[in-house]
Amino acid sequence: MKTLARPICMVLSLLLFWQCDSDVTGKLQSDYAGDRLTLSGFFSVDTISLTVGKSTDPFSPIERGELLAENPQVYIEEEGGTFQFKLTLSDSVHFNAGKIGLIAGKKYRIVASAENLDAVASNFIQIPDPLSIQNLTFKNLPVSGRITNELSFDIQDGSNPDYYFFDIAIKKANLLQTAPFWVPEDGILGNCYATFVFTDLCFNGKKTNLTYRVSPDGYFKGFNGPQVADSIVIRFGGISEEAYRSQRAMPVDDGFIEGINEPPLTYSNIKNGYGVVFSHSLKDYTIPVSK
Repeated sequence: MKTLARPICMVLSLLLFWQCDSDVTGKLQSDYAGDRLTLSGFFSVDTISLTVGKSTDPFSPIERGELLAENPQVYIEEEGGTFQFKLTLSDSVHFNAGKIGLIAGKKYRIVASAENLDAVASNFIQIPDPLSIQNLTFKNLPVSGRITNELSFDIQDGSNPDYYFFDIAIKKANLLQTAPFWVPEDGILGNCYATFVFTDLCFNGKKTNLTYRVSPDGYFKGFNGPQVADSIVIRFGGISEEAYRSQRAMPVDDGFIEGINEPPLTYSNIKNGYGVVFSHSLKDYTIPVSK
């Protein structure tokens, strides 16, 4: 069961076309010896969620390979600026914060340290500009005897972001689960946007219509048999290159960003350590299902 309560860690199920700035690590630094700090999570203008630990194995999922680091300290810093904010440890491994003055379009990095371990840092990561869905339409279609809904909306692509995330879930009462979705055969751009993450190469600088189809029925915990959902939830927005590359390296069935589950680590942008940190400007849109 997926939940909206753990977004990006959209990771880190969230998350490769291989062009990047020189300060993006882009590969595992597996020649490190001994314990290394692990740093993973995400930030946006609204929230910061980071996990810090230590590990000797870059290939194990952080959530399983995690060991406690002594007296961890975490800061977020602005590129070329004087802004620096020290994050507060919410339990033994997690650092969280709400709005602290981060600005879309600017670049920030995360720096972490702990006793008896080398300090680590992410590259400077740009927060994507917020996107909005326009001209959203929603209609029922009779397809193979099942209820099928077609969602169609416009987006206006700008200079930032260059990478996008899209997912759909169905909701009944307070229960949420990932919903399979597909692009109609006659859909504009076809496979350009038929995955969880995609680039703007197919519609760079243009206003473009995206169309998806989804079935609103599914199996929900506590209900007998298949049930028609009360609503469909769209999660859409910009993500940083680090999120895009990390997600494309993950198994394709890790859906609605339980954000963000920590995955097996096959990509890292943490200097001197292991993990993935990224930024996003995701927003959820809830659409009632007509019965």
